[in-house]
Amino acid sequence: MRLVFAFITLFLFISPGFGQNDDNPVIWSHEVNELTENDYELIFKAKIADGWHIFSQFTDENGSLPSEFTFLKSGKDYELVGIASESETVTEYSDIFEAYQNIVKEQADSRSFRRNRSAMEALVTNLLELLCWLSECRVSIRDLKPDNLLVVGDKNQFPRFLQSPEEFIIGFIDLETATYCPKQNGGTFHQPPLGGTPPYATPSHFVANDLLAKLYVDVWKILHFQDWYAVLTIIFEVITGQRLFHKTAGQIQNTVKSLQLSYIKQQPVDEIYRSANSQFWDRASREFFEKLNDHSKKLESLNAFVPDLLIGIFSDFLKKEEQESGQKIRHDLINVARISVKDLMELMFQDVKKAMALDDFCKDAEPIKEKLIETDAATMNFTHTIQA
Repeated sequence: MRLVFAFITLFLFISPGFGQNDDNPVIWSHEVNELTENDYELIFKAKIADGWHIFSQFTDENGSLPSEFTFLKSGKDYELVGIASESETVTEYSDIFEAYQNIVKEQADSRSFRRNRSAMEALVTNLLELLCWLSECRVSIRDLKPDNLLVVGDKNQFPRFLQSPEEFIIGFIDLETATYCPKQNGGTFHQPPLGGTPPYATPSHFVANDLLAKLYVDVWKILHFQDWYAVLTIIFEVITGQRLFHKTAGQIQNTVKSLQLSYIKQQPVDEIYRSANSQFWDRASREFFEKLNDHSKKLESLNAFVPDLLIGIFSDFLKKEEQESGQKIRHDLINVARISVKDLMELMFQDVKKAMALDDFCKDAEPIKEKLIETDAATMNFTHTIQA
């Protein structure tokens, strides 16, 4: 058998093209040129209707899919020499390309969401169980974030065990900032190291218990709701892959600097805290409801089982809601212990904000000065000294 060597050339050009239409936008033709006894040049020409394109064979890896040409019986009846060369190409932007990429991304996100919805619902349910366990133990973790959590289940069943909340539990890795808050000591708790990770922290993470006791009726509730705020953020992250309080977190560093400056200038720390805290919750509210609205379809489509302890807390809160929607949520909670993740997040946020946004001021609070030193920009941890 005689092997024939073929050189391939592609010529692409735009032409009105007789017979071309949207159903047949490209008309191909070909030529064969004999170069030597065994060498031939194959030329393929494409007449492309105006407004249509053929992608190059050499597109950028982040761009469109390249064109590919397959030659039957290559290597048997003949051999190809090199790769097909192209006529001159043009680089052109089209809205169609972006629209196509968006469609592909949306379809991929949708498939991933459907495939993982059971796991997401199970994770949300077990995060709520975790909050209830912390409440029963009177423990506040205070720097709760994904990096400090672990999932425990049968390793032989991973990742299938994530489909059911009964098949795994969520535990902790780092307890450095945690504190135990016993009921019998009159509300005086051990002072843990102050600090937190900004996307999961509130201003209350960065002041000592003495100041919290001056500002709030129930210090334990504030410490516990610090974990609520973090879990709320983690739930959103699990479902959307995005940070819930990305913009709001930027205010945390400013808050710490303001608190430090108040000591240097001998200003009452509680006044600085009240101002910074008010700004924080205004920003957090705007960002929360914007994100909730942007992702409402996903959040509404998922449901979580709510533990009895949280049902009681949410039900008491909803009793004050006169809107029909609030009463429907309360009915669902009491009767089936299930709630959409969107409604769950809104209830959690409203409860946390109500407790922390200084609605529970002690009216007779005296100004207090506090020294905050050894700050760290990454984790915002620091030690404290209280001055009488």
